Amino acid sequence: MRQRETPAERRLWYFLRGNRLGVKFRRQHPIPPYIVDFVVPRLRVIVEVDGRYHDDPVQHARDAARTAALGAAGYTIVRVTNDEVVVHTSRAIQRIVAHIEHQGLPVQSQLTWAAHAAYRAALLRGHLGAIPPKRPRLTGPYSG
Repeated sequence: MRQRETPAERRLWYFLRGNRLGVKFRRQHPIPPYIVDFVVPRLRVIVEVDGRYHDDPVQHARDAARTAALGAAGYTIVRVTNDEVVVHTSRAIQRIVAHIEHQGLPVQSQLTWAAHAAYRAALLRGHLGAIPPKRPRLTGPYSG
């Protein structure tokens, strides 16, 4: 499992967590031999956030093999780019919602009221440009 998430993954998780789209997402979820960015286990839908290195032909071939293997295991994959998540967040969320609805599960047409209110408040405070970092990990005998 990766130790750090990208800023785009952190931003997208802000909108996917807590059943805000009406379905339960998990992040950094192992599906051996892979670890996917986000998954809705019940629907077998994976969301991958791709950085620029995914444009590299070698990485593109690896992604194709990964997609084929996960598809053979019964998963469908939605790929969004870092830029799409950071610059056009609502478009990325709409693509994810459309994919889930295509799988046959009606999703709340937009973000829930609470998530929408949180989004607006974060916009007003200017926090969406730089989502605060996670709390530092505790070290020592009681860190778990």
